[in-house]
Amino acid sequence: MNTNNARANVRDFRGPVVKILLRFSLVGIVAIIIYAIRLWHLGQMATIIAIGTMTAVASMAIGGVFGFIFAIPKMESKSSLVPNVGEQPDKSQTQLPFNQNTNLEQISDWLTKIIIGIGLIELKDIATTLSDVATDVARGLGNTPGDYPFALALILYFLVCGFLIAYLWTSLYLPEAFVIAQQRAKGALELRVAIEDKLREALESHMPGKDAVEPDDAKNRLEEYMHDYEKIRQSMPAGSLRTAEMTNIVASVRSLAKMLDYGANEVENLFNSGTEGKRIAALALIQELRLTDKKAVSIVNKAIGKSGSAFEQYQALRSADVIISDLKESDQKKSILDTIMAQRSGGRGKYIVQGTDRWILSEKILKKGGRIRTDPWSYEIE
Repeated sequence: MNTNNARANVRDFRGPVVKILLRFSLVGIVAIIIYAIRLWHLGQMATIIAIGTMTAVASMAIGGVFGFIFAIPKMESKSSLVPNVGEQPDKSQTQLPFNQNTNLEQISDWLTKIIIGIGLIELKDIATTLSDVATDVARGLGNTPGDYPFALALILYFLVCGFLIAYLWTSLYLPEAFVIAQQRAKGALELRVAIEDKLREALESHMPGKDAVEPDDAKNRLEEYMHDYEKIRQSMPAGSLRTAEMTNIVASVRSLAKMLDYGANEVENLFNSGTEGKRIAALALIQELRLTDKKAVSIVNKAIGKSGSAFEQYQALRSADVIISDLKESDQKKSILDTIMAQRSGGRGKYIVQGTDRWILSEKILKKGGRIRTDPWSYEIE
């Protein structure tokens, strides 16, 4: 069975389930109306319908909150690490195809334990409180002999309906929403990378050939680009426009790479100079020249682990993405993967966090390096 058929079967199943529960809720509303009509007095009927409906809505909302808390999907918290680079992955261990912020999951976990614990200890008090609420509702309904059992049944009925509807909706729909959200984020990242590459190609196509440009001229242009980068960072406010301008600078530096007579030593000196523009230029040159020696790996590690900015860390990850598959020495590959894992671990000084393009790009690199394995099942965006 292909993915689309499986997906259609899931949707065919979950739609009727939620509809059936909603119909059960309508049965409760009909019961309120029937209970009200017995009086044949318009004012009393309106009062009973209003109080009954609001009681039903309140009960359903409370039940829904509990249903949502209990049903929040459990996301894989471990990254399925492989101890040694090159070790064959264990196919029995998989990770869901999404990594989301787990704060809500943790809160759900805590609240579930608290609710169950308090519920078991204070069971008698809960029953007493429920009885008191039903008594108050019965007074509003008219306080006739049948009002108390009707109010109690109403509260319990809609509590259960609210719980089941929220529980099933959260279980059936929320995981797919997480999957789709991350796939869209990944699509946006791939688009950004493609735009950067196209921009670099366009700049290269409008520049004279390598033999027509002297290395000194190329170095002068490089100095201009590095100066422009620092000027942009200082003069423009943070945001998408500044990021686009800085991306343009990176593409321009990459277009100069083959005109420069630069090797690993020159790139290392450029990076170690300490200025933001030169550090970014060094990373751009590593990307374009695909430098894989120890000095280049050391630069990438430093820029990922101790980046001067989010943009620099992103470009360092781009560099790692470019060279990771070309690294022949397992120690070099392992050092990059270890640095990325450390930055993803959370806490002070750890800047690769969920919900950013750097998190998604780092995940891509870890998959290339064999550190993360994912479940082959996934939803496709149509």
